[in-house]
Amino acid sequence: MQLSRLWNRSIAAAAAAVVTLGVSGPATAAIHDVIVRDFVFDPATVNVEPGDTVRWIWESGVHSVTSGAPCVFDGLFNATVDAANPVFTYVVQSNFIGVIPYFCLPHCGVGMTGQIRVDHLDWPAVFDPLQVLTVNLQLDPIAWDTIRHDLTFLIEVPALFWQDGDKPINVTVRRKSSSALPSEADPQKVALKIDINDLVSGQKWHQLTKLSLETGDQVGLIVEGMAWNLHRAATSVPFGYGYDAAYGSWVRLNVNGVYNGLFVNAEQRNKQALRNRGLYTPVTADETWLYKATGQNEIEVKVGIPHSPTFEALCYSPFFATLTEGDAAQECPTPGNPTLAVDLPTFINMQGFLTMAAVNAFVANPDSLVTHNQNSYYVDFAPVLTGKTPNERLPLDTVLDSLNLTGATVANLDDDPDAAGTDWATATTNNVNTVVHAAFPNPSGLLVDGFGLQEFRASVRKNAASGAGTPTARIELRQNGQLVRAGPNIDVTARSASQQVISLTWDATEILVAAAVECKVIGTKSGGSPANRASVDIGAVEWNAEGAVVGEVIQRLYYPWDLDNVLPFIGDTTFDIYAGGPGPTAYQTIILGHPTFRAQYSQILNDLLCDPLSEAEIFAFLNAVEPVITQALIDDPNNQIPLGLTVVDRFNDIRTWISQRVLNVAGQIEGFVPCAVSSPADFSGPDGVPDGCVDSDDLTVLLGAWCSAVNDPNPPSPPCENCTQVNLDLADIAGQGGGPPDGCVDSNDLTKLLGEWCSVAGSNPCGTCF
Repeated sequence: MQLSRLWNRSIAAAAAAVVTLGVSGPATAAIHDVIVRDFVFDPATVNVEPGDTVRWIWESGVHSVTSGAPCVFDGLFNATVDAANPVFTYVVQSNFIGVIPYFCLPHCGVGMTGQIRVDHLDWPAVFDPLQVLTVNLQLDPIAWDTIRHDLTFLIEVPALFWQDGDKPINVTVRRKSSSALPSEADPQKVALKIDINDLVSGQKWHQLTKLSLETGDQVGLIVEGMAWNLHRAATSVPFGYGYDAAYGSWVRLNVNGVYNGLFVNAEQRNKQALRNRGLYTPVTADETWLYKATGQNEIEVKVGIPHSPTFEALCYSPFFATLTEGDAAQECPTPGNPTLAVDLPTFINMQGFLTMAAVNAFVANPDSLVTHNQNSYYVDFAPVLTGKTPNERLPLDTVLDSLNLTGATVANLDDDPDAAGTDWATATTNNVNTVVHAAFPNPSGLLVDGFGLQEFRASVRKNAASGAGTPTARIELRQNGQLVRAGPNIDVTARSASQQVISLTWDATEILVAAAVECKVIGTKSGGSPANRASVDIGAVEWNAEGAVVGEVIQRLYYPWDLDNVLPFIGDTTFDIYAGGPGPTAYQTIILGHPTFRAQYSQILNDLLCDPLSEAEIFAFLNAVEPVITQALIDDPNNQIPLGLTVVDRFNDIRTWISQRVLNVAGQIEGFVPCAVSSPADFSGPDGVPDGCVDSDDLTVLLGAWCSAVNDPNPPSPPCENCTQVNLDLADIAGQGGGPPDGCVDSNDLTKLLGEWCSVAGSNPCGTCF
C-alpha cells in the first residue's frame, strides 16, 4: 500500500464517518474584514471557506475593489469604497474552491492588490500531517513571560490568535504540564493550550474550540507527531479502530512576531470534538459522557453529569474509577472470564479499545491506559430505551443503624407498607426519637429520570405506650450515608393496631449512581411533659423503583492521548506487547490475560503490522513528512535533535528503530501469521509481473539493472559507479542505511531486497532465504 492510498483512505474514512453521522461543513459562515486604506488592503490575503463573507471597510482615500488578476477586471465584482460607500460585501459561492484575486483600479499600478483564498480547511483538514500551518500569538510580553515560567499550569492570559491570512481573534493561553525547552531556567518554548471560545462565547477556529500545541516533551516532535499519525493510520483499516480516533499535525508558532518553533497540533478531546464527529447533538446532549483517565483509576468528567449507565455497569476492575475530586462510586467484584466475554463487547467497542492498546504497544508507550492506567479518553452513551418496567418493589436488605427501637431487623421491616403487618420495630421509650436507616439492593434495570418516579414508602404508627402528644415522621433520601433530600415532617396519628403510610418521591437524577441508595425514616417525639410525650413505631420500609426497558446498548469508544513518551527515546526495541510498562496493570492481567481478548488483540496487532504499521507504510509516511517539516525543524533552536545530529540523522534513527521494532513485534505476537509480501522489492515474477513474493525473480531483475551497463556480475565500486538506468524506477527501492530511494540501483537496494526476502521468521513464504 502506498502512502497516498493510506492517507487518502484515512481522510475518506473520516469524511464518510462525518456524513454517516449527519455532520456537514462549518456550522455557520464566517465574516472576514479587510481594511481599505491608502494604497493597501489589510490583510492583503484572507483565508476563507465556501459560503463565508468578505467585507471591505473604508478607512481613507477613494478606492475600488475589483476582481481579477492585477489591473484586469474579470467581471466577478467591482465596487467603489470611499467615504460615501464605506463598506462593500461579497459572499463566496458555496461551491467555489480556489483563489479570487482583486485590485484597486485607481491604484493597481502601485501594487494595491489582494486575494481571497477559498478552501475547506475544516476540522479534519487542519490536521493534515503533510502540511505545516503557521499560526500567531500576540500578547503582552509580561504576560508571555508569566506563561513561560508558570509551573502551576493554571494561569490563563488573553491574546490575539490567527493563522497567516486570517483575521486575529481573541483567545486565552496557558502553559501545559510538560518540560520547558531548553530548560525551566530558560523556558523559551513550552507546550500551550489555546482556548478559542473562552473570551468570545461560541467562537470557533475551523470548527475547533481548543488547540493543544505539544513540544514532543522528552521524545521530540517527529516521534510524537508520528505516534499520533500511526493511531490515525489504524483508523483507516477495517481491522483497526473503526472510528476517527486520532488527529495530529504540525504548526509553526510565532509569538509577538518571533518564530517560537515547530509544534505538534494534537486534536483536543472535548465537547466540540464530539460535535465534529456527530456524537453530541441537541438530541444526544444529555445522553453523552466524555471521561478522561488521569491515572491510578482516577478520571475527570469532561462532558456529562456523572455517571453514565456504562460507567455504572463497569463498576469493577480494571474499569472502575473515581473522580479526581472524589465521589461516592462503589467498586464491585470483577466477574469471571465467561461473564467478561459477554459483558465487555456489550458495553465497549472492544475492537477500538484493543486497537488503541495495540498501537500503543507497537510504539512502546509505557504511559498509556493499558500500561499505566492513564492518558486515554472514552465516550459513553445512554442506551436506547424502548419503554418502562412496572414499578420494581425493592425491600430493604440492610439496616445500617437504628435508634430507640426494639426489633429493628430486616426480617421485621421488609414487609409491604400497604399491607397491615404484625412485625414492627417498636419504640423503647416514648421520650426519645426513633430512627431506621436502611440500604437497598441495586435495582435490576436502569432508573428512569423524572421527578416523582422513584418512591420510598414506610409504615408508621404512634407507639401504644405513648402519651397524648402527636409525633411526626419523615423520610430522607441518602446515598453512601450523605443526605440528598429530606421529605416533610408528617403528623403520626395512627395508634396501636392501626398504621399509616408516609412516602417520599424523588428523581433518579438526584443520585450519582443507582447503587448505595439509602432510606432513613425518622420519628420525632412530641407532647410537652414526659408523661404526655409520644414516639413512633416503624413497621416496613420499601423502595418502588421505576425502571426502563433497555434496547440497544451503544458501545463505549476509546481514544488515545498524551503520546510524548514513546519509542523509548529511539532506544530499546524490545518493549513487551503484552506486559510492557511499569505494570503489570489490571488491564494487562484482566483484559490481555483473558483468552478471548488476548487472541483478538494479537490478531489486531498482526493485521496492523502487515498494513498500516508495516515498515513500508511507516517509511512512506516518514518519507512524505520529512521534506514538509525539515526547514521548520532547522529553524527551531529547540527542536530536541541531539547535538551533532541533523534532521536527516534523526529521521534515519527513527527508520532504524521502526525496522527493528517491526521484527521484534512480529516475533512477540502469539500465533503470528507472516504478512503477505507487499513491498517495493516485489517488482517481478516468472512472467515479469509482480507476483506477491520477494524472491529470485526480483533479485535477477535488480542485479540485471545494477550490472547491465558494465556487463559485470560483480557489484561496482563505489556503489553508484556505472549505475544503469535500466528498470531504475522499479529496482531503486532504497538509499544509504535503508533510507529513501536515492536515484541509484546499487548495494543499498540489494540489502533492502534481501532484508525483505529474509525478514519473516528467517525464511520467505515463497522460497528459501539465502
